[in-house]
Amino acid sequence: MLNNQIKSEDRVYKYGEVYTNDREIEAMLGLIPSEMLEVNKTFLEPTCGTGNFLDAILKKKLTNIRNVYLKSELEYKKQIVMIFCSLYGIDILSDNVEETRERLLSTVKTEYFAVTEKQMDNELIKNISFVLAKNIICGNSLTGLNGNRLIKISEWKMSASGMIYRTEQDFTDISKEVKKTKKVKYYWFSKKRCLN
Repeated sequence: MLNNQIKSEDRVYKYGEVYTNDREIEAMLGLIPSEMLEVNKTFLEPTCGTGNFLDAILKKKLTNIRNVYLKSELEYKKQIVMIFCSLYGIDILSDNVEETRERLLSTVKTEYFAVTEKQMDNELIKNISFVLAKNIICGNSLTGLNGNRLIKISEWKMSASGMIYRTEQDFTDISKEVKKTKKVKYYWFSKKRCLN
């Protein structure tokens, strides 16, 4: 990377890719009321780059749930997954999408170890990775397309029993506030242990 804000002059020219510095991210997040950083509050970064904003939001949300672990490790894991269900990113460049997914997963692994003094188990990693694959996606947020396909956005809900439900909407419909949903059923923290 040439500096913290650009990878190459060519990418700046072709895509207008310039990353936001940590100082500006913190200033912007400082304008958000603290209740907006609760687990169920949704954030969409329509040009996520390598995830600078999403990573900062993730860290704040994870800090907010640290005490849950003292009550129940299972509840702590559920809260972590629901945090990931609330974070969305779109970027036109596939390498940025992959880097964002890896960065967010690395952040949660570090936080999990800091809180529990244990490595994350494979099941939790698999579930978070599944959500990241659905929520951090490649596409053009201006056109609502990934190539010639519509960008799909997933919305997640967890029942009291730990079952997760996902509905899908076209990104263009969300921006028009039209609710066309397709229900898809997923399981987690129940008989079938991993999302699929």
